[in-house]
Amino acid sequence: MAELTSTLQGQQTSELELRLLVETWLSNYERLFRIKATAANADVFYVMSGLWKTPAKRFFLWIGGFRPSDVLKDVSNLMHLLLLARFIPHKYKIKDSKA
Repeated sequence: MAELTSTLQGQQTSELELRLLVETWLSNYERLFRIKATAANADVFYVMSGLWKTPAKRFFLWIGGFRPSDVLKDVSNLMHLLLLARFIPHKYKIKDSKA
């Protein structure tokens, strides 16, 4: 990500260079999510409970009141809104604030 950001800030960057960096970045994330999906298929409790995180990170998640079920509720609500926006676009269209 740092390489992509520094390249974007450079003045003499070709479109081909940017395309290669973005494709590399996206393939890394695709690989990461494939690994997470494999882990979730093997043991979803392990992935959602955060047992793979350091004790300090788990502590802060616990102090902050993080519950994995909240993530699922948020994703469900977001998917519902996205589906509504897709099938009823005129009702959920974002208006320009400058008008």
